Amino acid sequence: MSSYKRQPVLAKQNAKSEGMLDIAKKNKLQVRTQEDVKRVFQQQWPRLDKLYQKALKDTPAMQGKLQLKLTIDASGKVTHCELVFSELNNMEFEAHIVDMVKMFDFGEAENIWQGIYLVDFIEN
Repeated sequence: MSSYKRQPVLAKQNAKSEGMLDIAKKNKLQVRTQEDVKRVFQQQWPRLDKLYQKALKDTPAMQGKLQLKLTIDASGKVTHCELVFSELNNMEFEAHIVDMVKMFDFGEAENIWQGIYLVDFIEN
């Protein structure tokens, strides 16, 4: 009789364990990709463009591309951002862009992401 009483308890524990596994699977972090990085830059584009529009008042013909070398840790924080190439020829603006990107939050992932990201500033 005592084994009969234990079976429902074990069944409840198994169901609870399976539910916890499902939650863990849903919360599993994904690997950060170039597309994820691109998505955050697209979300942040209004801030970057506002800075660009402001810089255009002083340098109306400024346009072109810049490349940033980035390291994003697993927590989503930018731990390294440096300018590796620019067509803009505006050190002050470029420094502001680097400082702004350092404040981006890329969200949690299971990996550290390192790579080059191209930003294209074209006058509207």
